[in-house]
Amino acid sequence: MNILDLFSGIGGFSLALKRAGFNIKNHYASEVDKYAQWIYKYRFPKSIQLGDVTRIGNEHGKIDIITGGFPCQAFSIAGQRKGFGDTRGTLFFEVERLAGIYKPKYMVLENVKGLLNHDGGNTIRVILDELRRLDYFVQLLVLNTVDFGIPQNRERCFFICTASGERQPKISHIREAKRENTFSANCIDANYYKGIDNHGQRTCIEVGTLRTHKDGEGFRKMQSDVCPTIPARAREDGSGQPVIMQKGRGYNKGGEKYICPTLSSNSFEHNNHLKQDTIIRRLTPIECERLQDYPDNWTQYGINENGEQVEISDTQRYKTLGNSITVKVAEEIFKVIRGAL
Repeated sequence: MNILDLFSGIGGFSLALKRAGFNIKNHYASEVDKYAQWIYKYRFPKSIQLGDVTRIGNEHGKIDIITGGFPCQAFSIAGQRKGFGDTRGTLFFEVERLAGIYKPKYMVLENVKGLLNHDGGNTIRVILDELRRLDYFVQLLVLNTVDFGIPQNRERCFFICTASGERQPKISHIREAKRENTFSANCIDANYYKGIDNHGQRTCIEVGTLRTHKDGEGFRKMQSDVCPTIPARAREDGSGQPVIMQKGRGYNKGGEKYICPTLSSNSFEHNNHLKQDTIIRRLTPIECERLQDYPDNWTQYGINENGEQVEISDTQRYKTLGNSITVKVAEEIFKVIRGAL
């Protein structure tokens, strides 16, 4: 298949395509963040980076699949929700333009759940109308990462677009792939790299573990200089379970969590739920990679514009991972599309 991966980031959609069994022939990617470009080139050395989506023309021949998580900040409840009034919001129309040029068999697009009620539902109506005007049958799903065996709560809208005359994937198969889980984390975002002192809601893990004690008198704190490992025997009663603190803001009251809580950009650092004098740490880049279903150290290296291998800073690893999709969810979508083919 010939792939055009728009807003390609660190390659989540392309990795999902490969895991789903697709053989990528001509592989085009569009991204403006240089660190994401470097990581993508390191992981997909045969891909061709096209840069700014607004500069892509009609010179790339046949395209079978277009993918893209078009910028969501304009629609997210985490931002000011300006939608199409924000320049980032208008980038959806670049997807529409390129779909009109290349007429791919399938498109898989992703955005935040907040898109559904933005501007009283007018925004989603515009998007669906434009996709249908291009003669695509659109199946709209809200899927949560945690339902696919990944311990992170990350609800996202997926547009599965099938060109007229092509076989439609059966979305019921995607829903059947969902798993029941007793764990949950909340979503990683691109501002996580700013740390816990930037008036943002961050996931941090307490140094020391609160454990249930044999005397039945509740939790006892185990002092340590490093955050303990979450053990296999961890149970909801707290035995052997590190307590993870979430800082609350607005409707989210935060509190103690069994597994990683929300990583978002707009919640304040201080709240009434953190214990006094608690020492906390952030997740490591590898932990964030795992919560997005990437292999360990996927973002550690890149290939720069001079063709040199370079090491990526933790700051940029956090940022690019926060902007990414969760690979497993896209993989399940592509498996259904491949089944239709």
